[in-house]
Amino acid sequence: MLVFRRAPARPRQAVVVALVRTADCLLRQHVEVFLVRHVRLQPLRRLTAVAGGPAAAVDLGAELHPREKVIDIEPLQNGGARVKTDAGTYEAGSVVLSPGPWITKFIPHLAGIAQPYRQVFGWFRPLKPDLFTRGQFPSFTLKIPEGHYYGFPLHGHPGLKVGGPHHGREPCDPDTLIRENRLKDEVGLRDCLSRYMPEAMGPALTIKTCIYTMTPDEDFIIDHLPGAPQIVIASPCSGHGFKFASVMGEILSDLSLGQKPPYDFTPFRLDRFTAQTK
Repeated sequence: MLVFRRAPARPRQAVVVALVRTADCLLRQHVEVFLVRHVRLQPLRRLTAVAGGPAAAVDLGAELHPREKVIDIEPLQNGGARVKTDAGTYEAGSVVLSPGPWITKFIPHLAGIAQPYRQVFGWFRPLKPDLFTRGQFPSFTLKIPEGHYYGFPLHGHPGLKVGGPHHGREPCDPDTLIRENRLKDEVGLRDCLSRYMPEAMGPALTIKTCIYTMTPDEDFIIDHLPGAPQIVIASPCSGHGFKFASVMGEILSDLSLGQKPPYDFTPFRLDRFTAQTK
């Protein structure tokens, strides 16, 4: 949980409380994201980038409350909100709720719309490593009869990374996630390698598990909570949220301070699912 006792550089605005409850399996991932600058790709280490966000918030006066479980969020009649955790109670003028796969714990009517799925990804040692180094082999995404796969070349890790964001489509509960690697997990990833990248079909170095929280259209939810505009919700990201973290932060900051973002987020509003929630 992240608490601003006063909005940075805007002392007359409401206090902002940002709630983030992220599966610890996501924090343990080693992922690379490539930022496009002109025509060159620059690798960005996810762990370094994730650490930079809280550090910048602390420098702006935020308080970090790690390992503090959010139990309830209650809108107040005065327009603020009360946040109850297992360590205390907080009141704020506005709240940003971004709980990832736990979103239905706070917004039950999103059950069936914001669906967590168990996902697997792994690193394989290629039979011919020189073919899969950065500069020789690209980052890729494949939509093939076997499913939708993505991957990264050898860079900072001795294995070729392969993931299948649609492989299995196994619904899960984030509190009871099966983290252990199962045989069918590796087999599903090898379905991609064996046919399309046979020279990468070496030993599996690591197989890991994470959670994707998917909407039916596989896009974001960014909106005010119906009936409680002082609560801003931002979840789920359908497996591709990290790449948009910086602009997402801008949008959520504006919404929580009652300002209009400079971006059109109409496609991400909750009411696009109205027919499904009735």
